Amino acid sequence: MKRIVLVCAAVLLVAASVPKPAAAGVPVNFGIKGGLNITTLAYSGSVDWWDNLGYTNGLIFGAFLSLGRGPVTIQPEVFYSRRGSKLEINASDNIVYRSEFLEVPVLVKWNVISGPISPIVLAGPFGALSFSYKEIKTIGGETMTTDISAGHSKSDYGLIFGGGLEYKLKSIKLILEGRYTLGMRNIEYQSETDSFKNRGFSILFGVGF
Repeated sequence: MKRIVLVCAAVLLVAASVPKPAAAGVPVNFGIKGGLNITTLAYSGSVDWWDNLGYTNGLIFGAFLSLGRGPVTIQPEVFYSRRGSKLEINASDNIVYRSEFLEVPVLVKWNVISGPISPIVLAGPFGALSFSYKEIKTIGGETMTTDISAGHSKSDYGLIFGGGLEYKLKSIKLILEGRYTLGMRNIEYQSETDSFKNRGFSILFGVGF
């Protein structure tokens, strides 16, 4: 967890050091975002019980840049993102699959209308590097955590779609976003017959400077 905090702190320091007027005359702004991931794993294969994978919650936070002027801008981002899924065995027993990623989306943002309150639409690709994969079993009231990183991919990629609202104040803007992440890589790379791909929703709150 320490290295995750250090990475995010470095991202924020780099973002804060970027001057607003870029050398080429293209405005550059930065900000921070954080919120909640609601994620699962989309399974494809022949084992029926994996079809019962449900959702689990995790943190997401990081920083972004906004490049350009006008209603359409480019928005590169860096996030710490906790993902995973939950398999309910019975009323008291379950298995949680938890993964941690450094995600780098590069999104196109469209401000639908101008004004102090502006609806926005977001879309674009992302790449990600994994920190860890863990299996957390709760059986008979006892919990056991196992590191399963060795059997899983060290990277992921896919698409992000979303929208939200921006509220412009005098020197900052407040941001509320909802997103859907469509992972396109089978993260359990050792299996030749089964596929597990990241899926999930994110609710983000942010401040732009």
